[in-house]
Amino acid sequence: MLEATLPNLRMHLVSAFISLILIIHQTQSNTCIAFASYPGNETDRTTLLAFKDKMMIEDPQGIMGSWNTSGKCAYQSRKLDESYKGDFFANQLQAGPDGLSFITDLTNCTKLEVLDLGKNKFRGEIPASIANFTDTLQYLVLGSNQITGNIPLEIENLNGLQVLTIHNNDINGEIPHGIGKLQNLTYLYLWGNRISGAIPSSLGNATRLLRLALQYNQLEGDIPPSLGWCQQLQLLKLSDNNLNGTIPKEFISLSSLSINFDVARNSLTGPLPLKWVT
Repeated sequence: MLEATLPNLRMHLVSAFISLILIIHQTQSNTCIAFASYPGNETDRTTLLAFKDKMMIEDPQGIMGSWNTSGKCAYQSRKLDESYKGDFFANQLQAGPDGLSFITDLTNCTKLEVLDLGKNKFRGEIPASIANFTDTLQYLVLGSNQITGNIPLEIENLNGLQVLTIHNNDINGEIPHGIGKLQNLTYLYLWGNRISGAIPSSLGNATRLLRLALQYNQLEGDIPPSLGWCQQLQLLKLSDNNLNGTIPKEFISLSSLSINFDVARNSLTGPLPLKWVT
């Protein structure tokens, strides 16, 4: 069911930000990426061109082939306002020899709110420089790539982040405790990796969470009772881990869990919360 929600999430990203910094335009058989830089911001223009030169060793669909030194598509450009989005979803793009270090270049884009690199062939580790987006970045979509390494501790500095999806990669290590500082977070998808350790109790501080998907990992320990503080939580998927202990009684108050609550294939013990069986 969660997989079926991802297209809806993508549609939400598109509708939420009508103004784009990067948009795929299609005209007959031609495809290119164009961006609009608002007046006077040379930094964004040069940053994006450097990003284009550095990012890819393979672009089999020729998506960026007509992005020239003027920062415009060879046949078409579109001036948009100052809300920005970078959308590369569902291509076959690969990073160069420096892996995901091109993200460091993008942190100079002073208005970037959405970065969607999902469903490509990107390899490498998420750089600590991701923290340089600070308050601007709201949507970070990295799911369904070949990303390795840990979730950087610096991710806690992305104060404006609302959606974080790093699912279906090869991430290891633990979920950073500081992720609970992301007070605006609504979607957190980390499923389908090799993440280990405990679910941080600090996630209970992300009280705006609507969907939390941590299934198909190697998480262990108890389910933190603090997740019961997330009173807007609609989906909680913790299946296929190594969790033990009981289902916290604090979950009784989670009347918002209307989409999915899944703890299958763990090592949980004890009774179901009484209210759930009466």
